[in-house]
Order: sequence, then structure tokens, then C-alpha cells
Amino acid sequence: MHRLRLAVPAVALALALPAGVAALSPIPTVPLYATGSVLSCYGDGGCAYVLTVQHEDWGPEAIELELLDDGSTVTLDGVMEVPVGTLAVTVDGRYISDAVENGRREVGPTFVRCDLVIEVPDDARGVELAVAVTHRACVLDAAPSERGGPEDAADPVSPILSLHRIPDTVDPAMALPPFFTATPASPTGVVIGVPFASMLGHCGLSWPLDIDGSLWDPVGAVDATLGPVDSEEELGELINATEVEALLVTADRLDVRTPLGTVLVMARHAGAGDYPLCD
Repeated sequence: MHRLRLAVPAVALALALPAGVAALSPIPTVPLYATGSVLSCYGDGGCAYVLTVQHEDWGPEAIELELLDDGSTVTLDGVMEVPVGTLAVTVDGRYISDAVENGRREVGPTFVRCDLVIEVPDDARGVELAVAVTHRACVLDAAPSERGGPEDAADPVSPILSLHRIPDTVDPAMALPPFFTATPASPTGVVIGVPFASMLGHCGLSWPLDIDGSLWDPVGAVDATLGPVDSEEELGELINATEVEALLVTADRLDVRTPLGTVLVMARHAGAGDYPLCD
């Protein structure tokens, strides 16, 4: 897991403890606000997203993130009180069954998971957690919260909240068989925060991107104007061999920039991966 230090200004707080914590420990708490984008979900009955926080002296505590659908996009929203100190934060995506039994839909096993370790100082006002998730990839980001209270509107705290869905025509997750299996063979040791030159393979995103000992799955993208990637020229970069600039943002997130300015956010893939055969 990636460890992120939240540098926040000193703020005088009057903190209240949840009832279940107060009797056990005097650990102060702050609100964690979760905001996210669901870029794809292919469960017959939909998807559920669960946020879990683990602290060495508290928890684990979990909440199901609320899904908000405005007809064009689906976002996630949720808030929970968390203790200051070291937090292990996890978001799980789970398919929901289309069948209803005894008035309930069955929630299936986890199909995607992402996690982050956060250090929350005792003078924190709160934490903003950003989530971007697809049916096979997930990334998290965190930043100090500047909200004065739970009713304040949240300003975007991470570029991953601006991501658009990868078009199906270039998304390897939407490809049809036959497939081949690729195993990562690249060396590890890529330095976080240092850009370097790389290359999309001869079939673009449908070819394995092997960096830092892992394959990488696309989560979402923005064009040079922060809009969707939809022009013929932009899509052409993603289906052909293209020289790119890559940046390891966290241990599990890689950003890739093309010559036209498209930025792809990629999530580290565990182990081998299947890719479509292409000419």
C-alpha cells in the first residue's frame, strides 16, 4: 500500500468521539469525506462500493458509499468519522445480483479493490478521499479537507474526479476473444514522482503496458482540455504504438501522457493479464 502524509494547517478543533469509541479510547476523530466516480459497472443488478477504515487502536469500520446517478454520470458519496493517526483505507467494488430473494438482492464477492495508507495528524480538519473505479480497476487519492462543516460543498481535491470513461473501442477490457496471457517482466524500482519516457505497444492500450514489475489497467482519461477522449486523432494514439510520458504517482497509480495531451490514469494489475490478439 502507498503511504501518504497529509500536511494540514494547525486548526483548533472541538472533536466529538463516536459512542462506540469513547468508552474504549480517547483517540480524537475527524471526518473523512469520500467522493468518487464510477466509470463502469457491469453487474446485472448493479454494483455496491464499501469503504473500510482500519486503525491499530480502532476499527475496522465500514460504510457502503451512496451511489448518485444524474442520468449521465454515477458518482459516489459518503462520510464517516475516523481517528487521527495511521489509517489503512480500502474501497471494495462488489456486484449485486439481479435476482431478488426474500425481498433482497445478493451482494457478491469483491471484483475490484484499491487501498491507501494515510497519516492523519491530530490538528487535521478532515480528510477528502477521492475514488475512481471501473469493473476491473480502482485508484484512490487523499488530501486535507478544508471544509468548515459537513454541509460545505467539496472542491475537487484530485484529478481522478475529473476522469472520463475510456471509450469501448480502445478499452482492452471490452475486447472480444481470442486472448493471450501476458506476464510482467519489467524491472522494479521506478521512482515515484519522476517522469520518464515509455511506449504504448503496437496495439495501443490493447497491448500490455509493463512498467515497474507490473502490468497496468486503464481506469479513465481526460484530453488536453479535461474533456472526454473522443476525437479520431486522440483515439488513434490509443490503438497504435505511441511514445508517451509516464509518471508513477503512487505505488499503485501510473499516469500516462500522449503527444496530443491525453492523460490516462492506470491502476497496477496484480499478476498476469489477458489481452486481445491484434494485427
